[in-house]
Amino acid sequence: MTDAEPIQLATLIVTGGAVAFAVSAGVWAFRMTTGARAARSDWRAKMARLEDRLERAGGVLGAHPGLILVWDAPPDPDAPDWGCPGIYGSPEALASMVQFADLGQGAAASGDAGR
Repeated sequence: MTDAEPIQLATLIVTGGAVAFAVSAGVWAFRMTTGARAARSDWRAKMARLEDRLERAGGVLGAHPGLILVWDAPPDPDAPDWGCPGIYGSPEALASMVQFADLGQGAAASGDAGR
């Protein structure tokens, strides 16, 4: 044995130990986050199903020939107005609502609203 061989052997042992420690730390971290990744993928799938369901419901409400107003939350009884509902329905019904609102604003502006 020469003088350099024990130093090379010690270097290999230290390097091998460091690599083994790094691999074991990586495996441990992977195992610790397995549950969180599974829960995240479950929630993503659930959100995708709910969004698809909501889109189908919006399509059904949009195909209705009349006018549908949907509130996300019940109106506050102490509030002066009813809040902002979601408006669904056919284009004809929506256009008639806009025309009715324009007529109401014109009558209020001319002073004929109370007659």
